[in-house]
Parts: sequence; C-alpha cells; structure tokens
Amino acid sequence: MIVSYNNYITDIGAGYFSYARTFKNIGTFSAGVLYVDYGDFDGRDESVSSYWQLHVSRSVLYVSYGTQVKEKISELAPRLNTSILFTKLM
Repeated sequence: MIVSYNNYITDIGAGYFSYARTFKNIGTFSAGVLYVDYGDFDGRDESVSSYWQLHVSRSVLYVSYGTQVKEKISELAPRLNTSILFTKLM
C-alpha cells in the first residue's frame, strides 16, 4: 500500500493512493487513485479586471491485473490495465 500527498508552493496539491495484492496461482491485482488539484485561475480582460474564476482538479481511478505466463520466463507477463479520468472545471 502506498499513500502520498504533496502540497506545492503554487497551491497545487497532489495525492496518490495505491494498493496491490498477489494471489498464488492467480496473479497480482492492484487499484489506485491519483488526485491533482490545480487551484484557482482568474480570467481577466485587457483592463486587468477579473471577470471569472476557474477551479481545476483531476482524478484518475485505475485497476490492473498481471500474471506470469511461465515461472522461468519473467519477460512473458501479460498485463491488463484500465483507467478512468475525471476532470472537473468549476
């Protein structure tokens, strides 16, 4: 299991959670979430007046599976990955 969060100087926050588990004779399953909050952006016109504000964040949810085809050949390890990306503009 991995849990991580970083808060950058520019008010960008990023978090990550991942968990993996291996089952004997089946394979390895993992799942995780990646979250990035980019913060607020101000829209301005030519006179530098603020006329809109935008908040941007992004999340990725993923699930994966992998297994070894033959015990002695580690290069032959088929994997299946899928991800869902969510982007939120408010």
